[in-house]
Amino acid sequence: MVKLALRPAPSFVVSDIETRRGGASYTVDTVRQIRTLYGGHVDLWLLMGMDAYLDVLSWKEPDAIFQECSLGVACRPGYRGEQLPGVAQGKTRFVEITSVDISSTAVRGRLRQGRTVKFLLPEAVEAYIRRHRLYGSRRP
Repeated sequence: MVKLALRPAPSFVVSDIETRRGGASYTVDTVRQIRTLYGGHVDLWLLMGMDAYLDVLSWKEPDAIFQECSLGVACRPGYRGEQLPGVAQGKTRFVEITSVDISSTAVRGRLRQGRTVKFLLPEAVEAYIRRHRLYGSRRP
């Protein structure tokens, strides 16, 4: 579904590194594997929302993550998160985003109820979900 959603944006690449690796998946392992694949000359960025950013110090080996990549943090307008201590400082960029009130729970609920999800998902993703009857969706 991610490949379908990104089809109109050919500069994006979908990776299956985590699914191929199997087992528990930790961001630090994924970042290290990507670093190995692309080398030290590539500027890696880990994109996340403010909620994940505020919790990142509890992740496995956060300092290793900060050493391998920079953080791009999406935050609501007017909200500015505090810089985390240590090596994360200077490696974090906050980007204000337009808040869009779309939740995966609400989308799945609409699909189960047979309601439209137009403008909530790319058309190709909606078609895939309905074709494969995912999330209790009904066929169109």
